[in-house]
Amino acid sequence: PTPTTLAAPTGLTATAGDRRVDLRWNAVAGATSYRVRRVVGNSMNAADQFDSTGTSYADTGLTNGTIYTYVVSATDGTRWSPPSNDANATPFAATPLAPTGLTATAGDSRVDLRWNAVAGATGYRVYRQSSVSS
Repeated sequence: PTPTTLAAPTGLTATAGDRRVDLRWNAVAGATSYRVRRVVGNSMNAADQFDSTGTSYADTGLTNGTIYTYVVSATDGTRWSPPSNDANATPFAATPLAPTGLTATAGDSRVDLRWNAVAGATGYRVYRQSSVSS
């Protein structure tokens, strides 16, 4: 006999990045696609829904610093599984890299500094120490 429902997806994980969350879960036998439900915070009310034919989904264009909670259900086109475990993640802005190639050239009452630009940087902070203590 055919079961009346599919098994729930297992192993749902959510990995946060810059304005995105990458989801992965285990395949369900007999499933032809999956429905991802997303909410802001921890309540599954008024969830956004996305469909995926595979066992991963990249949710992009999110707001950094906001908690997103996800569950996944499987379908074979006629039956739906119960939801998976829930997983949450908080997207975050990537930390800029440190500048490289710093050079200092002494001049008349001045020091000229140069360094390689960092992609995406909107400014730099320069620190100066006038003497070295022992």
